[in-house]
Amino acid sequence: MRDDPIEVLRRLGGDPIPTVEEERRARARLVKAIAAERPAQRGFRRVRWLVPALAAAALAVVVAGVFVARPSPVQAAFDQIAFAARLATPQEIPEGSFLYTRSVNVQLAITQGDVLGLAQGYAAFLVPTTREFWRNDAGFVQMSTTTRRPVFFSPEVEAAYYTHGLDKRDHVGETLTQQFVGVTDPYGDVEWPTDPRRLRDSLEAYVRQGGSTLPLDIQVFDLATDLLREADPGPDLRAALMQVFAQLPVTLVDQAPDGSVTLAVTYNRPPSVRDTITLDARGHLIAETSTLLEDDLDLGIPAETRTSDATYTVPAIVDNLETNP
Repeated sequence: MRDDPIEVLRRLGGDPIPTVEEERRARARLVKAIAAERPAQRGFRRVRWLVPALAAAALAVVVAGVFVARPSPVQAAFDQIAFAARLATPQEIPEGSFLYTRSVNVQLAITQGDVLGLAQGYAAFLVPTTREFWRNDAGFVQMSTTTRRPVFFSPEVEAAYYTHGLDKRDHVGETLTQQFVGVTDPYGDVEWPTDPRRLRDSLEAYVRQGGSTLPLDIQVFDLATDLLREADPGPDLRAALMQVFAQLPVTLVDQAPDGSVTLAVTYNRPPSVRDTITLDARGHLIAETSTLLEDDLDLGIPAETRTSDATYTVPAIVDNLETNP
């Protein structure tokens, strides 16, 4: 359609000298033909451009959807544990049987300096213990504690500890068994919700009553850990606790092949402290630590000291007080 209009008129009419009317009609046909051709060409170009553009946009939406919907590693780990926790059978203690747990602990002990005959205000050391617990639903608890030799931060405190007979006071090298009756669950009077959001609200309301100066998230973390350790929650509550943990400012330290996970929180108490907990694949607390991140000059404790280190067995039903699986 690039020919000269006059040449077109000549081919159409056969007359080398067209009349004015013929020229007008020919030009009208030419304009109509050009108009019919150009939109088709523009439309083809537009469609060719829109196809890759729409494909790219669709891909961008899909990719963006993947990133938006993809859970964080912490969330993914706890979703998996929460799912497994809900499938667990509720723990019921048959009449005449006991729920047994065992823990191996290293805990920081602080005593006044004058008790050891020292001029300093306080002295600190680490005490390793192994504890076994048997309990039933009637409020009976038997606790067996074996205390091992403490670990000291200075030879002066160590010498004073033994000189003043604190090893006898602490039953170092002995196993002490005690029985208690009328023991109640410290959190048993609270009806904890099993909906994660409502549970988070209840945990926050509970810790606000204590007047602690720690950040609220850290208090919730500590209380949720206490519930796992002390209350042996049922499947639904345990699953909800997992989802609460996932919403706290925690760091995923490790995820083992057996499904257990280790989390960490760091905060300034002061001094700065890093706490970790390890949960098995069904949400049972199986370990926890507390590490001092800076020197405590008053107590003589160096940085990176674990002031608390504990491992726990998963609670198991036993038939008598002599059984420890």
